[in-house]
Amino acid sequence: MYVACALGSDADIWSDDSDSEQLDIVGADTASDVIDSFDTL
Repeated sequence: MYVACALGSDADIWSDDSDSEQLDIVGADTASDVIDSFDTL
């Protein structure tokens, strides 16, 4: 369901599952990616 929502809204998903890094159809951000993005604001 999360992948379908990401596809429909042209967005990434937030997941710390190692399998999500292998998704080619949508991007996947880890918790540390999200935290690091706040440092750049």
